[in-house]
Amino acid sequence: MIRALLFALMLTSASLNGFGQAATSAKYPRVVTELSVTRQSETIPITPFFTPKTDGIYQVSAYMVVTVPGTQGCSDFWVLIVSWIDESGVNTETNVPPVRCIGGSSPSTIVARGVAGKPLKYQVLNSDLPSGEEYDLFLVVEQLINK
Repeated sequence: MIRALLFALMLTSASLNGFGQAATSAKYPRVVTELSVTRQSETIPITPFFTPKTDGIYQVSAYMVVTVPGTQGCSDFWVLIVSWIDESGVNTETNVPPVRCIGGSSPSTIVARGVAGKPLKYQVLNSDLPSGEEYDLFLVVEQLINK
């Protein structure tokens, strides 16, 4: 009886103290970088925007919006491409919705396995020759876990 009571007391104490949880001072998710590119009217070549210091799972939140209409109306569109390198090689996310017309916006979330020392990159392409249209691009990278 006393043994059962002591066991129950130990079990309760362990669960209240976070039994089975890894001790860590880092809190996840956490923002590791932000990028703001505004008043753009040209394409952007492949550009590194974050290089992880540790392996982990990262989430890239992207928001792109057309702020000034172009001379071609809504016939052309802007596309954001995000790429990274993990153990399998180069990965490219092209499923970000394209942006067209004034006020057209494209929110997107990309989850990537980042490898220490290997940069995440972005580029912006246009479906046609840029026509004076302007866009803004905002990227936020959060580290979800450290692995």
